[in-house]
Amino acid sequence: MTGRTASTGATASARSTARARPAPPHADLRWAEVPTPLGPAVATATDGALVRLALPGRDAPDPAAPDPAASHDPGAFPVLHRELAAYTAGEPVTFTVACDPPGTAFQRAVWQALAAIPWGVTWSYRDVAAHLGRPRAVRAVATAIGANPIAIVAPCHRVIGADGTLTGFSAGLDAKRALLALEGAWPRHDGAHD
Repeated sequence: MTGRTASTGATASARSTARARPAPPHADLRWAEVPTPLGPAVATATDGALVRLALPGRDAPDPAAPDPAASHDPGAFPVLHRELAAYTAGEPVTFTVACDPPGTAFQRAVWQALAAIPWGVTWSYRDVAAHLGRPRAVRAVATAIGANPIAIVAPCHRVIGADGTLTGFSAGLDAKRALLALEGAWPRHDGAHD
């Protein structure tokens, strides 16, 4: 994942009091359907940077409903479309689409850290926290991962329980299992199962 997600240099107290940065109102808010292995998803961008990827089965009541303030632009995401099509075809992809998801500095740092998890590999929440240099922040990391608005691009599906079991995924555990199977990371061959 590249783009505008930024790591944080804030102090711990500043992080704990930070509020999520909402998506600013932009005249250039666009949406389009894009392919995923789970079916068509709705991508939304502001100023050319991805702010949300609504997967099928994600969010109630209708994940496919685009932001009513956004303009439909089927050609708005050529890079994301190409990268998701390759991913859906089973090709290892390092996403290069610009991203600017709304969230706190800590959340954005967590979502950026997810990009360090290679194709076909799983990490635990503890692994992500250690990668961030915050080994005691496992619960905060799990909460941030659960709020990830750009799943697949920031591959939260690659995060599993410390005991090797599948844990929550906004599009459901069947979707998480399918993404990991596409990458050859599920079923696990070390005896762990969900």
